[in-house]
Amino acid sequence: MRALCAGDLKVQSVSGDVDIGVGPGLALWLDVSSVSGSTSSDLELGEKPGEGGIPVELRVRTVSGDIRVWVSVVRS
Repeated sequence: MRALCAGDLKVQSVSGDVDIGVGPGLALWLDVSSVSGSTSSDLELGEKPGEGGIPVELRVRTVSGDIRVWVSVVRS
């Protein structure tokens, strides 16, 4: 997914990688886990959202896939 900019997202995968870009300035709550894959994020843990950040929940589960969350550059 190129850019999650609003709303909540729940992703489940058995044996596939999950790669999700998130728009800047979100009040993002992450809940990610993989049984035998790796998880990585470009976001700093505990980073506070900007003033008026849009609340977003991102939940990702995989069995054997990797999870990557990164900051997307959103263009209008």
